[in-house]
Amino acid sequence: MTEKDASAADFKRLKDRLDLLSRKKSKLLEYNIAGQISDRDFIEMNRQITKESSEVYSAIEETENEINSQAGFKEKIEEIKTVLQKAEKDASKEMIDSAFVNKYIDKIYVTPVDDGVIDISVKLFTGDTFAKVFEKSEHRLAGRTGHTFKKMIESYENSMK
Repeated sequence: MTEKDASAADFKRLKDRLDLLSRKKSKLLEYNIAGQISDRDFIEMNRQITKESSEVYSAIEETENEINSQAGFKEKIEEIKTVLQKAEKDASKEMIDSAFVNKYIDKIYVTPVDDGVIDISVKLFTGDTFAKVFEKSEHRLAGRTGHTFKKMIESYENSMK
């Protein structure tokens, strides 16, 4: 069972519980009107049902938010997949050049973790950051942390020409 199915099942269960509580409240009122229970008992039982109904309403709201956030998360994943597929397609056509970097990459973060280990994070234009840790780099990277902006990359590329 997927999370979506589980959330939908929880939602249905909560709605059914709310319906049951509503029927209990109506039945309780009928008993009070018929004189089968005292006013004091009616007030106490009604208060308990109202409290439980309030809790169920809160749970329903949380479940609805969870279902909506799952849908939003799925849309974001699809957007990222689309951008990555386009980037892969463009990268397979030719070398990664400044046009590719301008189109798909927002920032590149390089941070040394340990001796010979660096952490490279690439922030795509989707707003998401992807990270990879590289070990045993040929160059010692101590003191070279920070952000590498597109202009810095372009400047470096131009200086190599």
